[in-house]
Amino acid sequence: MRLGVLTERVTPEFVDRVLAEHGREGSRPGALSPRFMVYFVLALALFQQDSY
Repeated sequence: MRLGVLTERVTPEFVDRVLAEHGREGSRPGALSPRFMVYFVLALALFQQDSY
């Protein structure tokens, strides 16, 4: 599986909508974006057998 498949199934618009619904759409200066962190956690779950 590739990460491109992940972004096809879980679109950035969907991630942004869910983050907004839960009040997590903001970003602090210098911090990683909430959208990036969602994809990072999903990738960690999908690729458990690999080292990050």
